[in-house]
Formats: sequence, C-alpha cells, structure tokens
Amino acid sequence: MPRGSALTRQARSRSKSRARRNRSRKESINGYRYLWAGLGVKIHTPSAE
Repeated sequence: MPRGSALTRQARSRSKSRARRNRSRKESINGYRYLWAGLGVKIHTPSAE
C-alpha cells in the first residue's frame, strides 16, 4: 500500500473527527432538548417556546 494514501486517510479521519467534535458542540443543546422532549420532559429555554 502506498504511503501517501495512508497519510491522506489519516488526515481525512483527523479532519472528520474535528468536524464531528465541532458539530456535536454546536448541536448538543438542540440534540439534548429533542432527547428530553422525546422523554416527555419540558426544558425551559427561550427557544423551546
């Protein structure tokens, strides 16, 4: 296996994990709000109403 493809795959996975981390940090509020709403718990946030 060529060394270049391994390096590009490693860089791609690293950037993917970084993007996933940023997305989870941004969407954690909405995600948990939907999760608790599905469980029937009312979360009192300005945007929930």
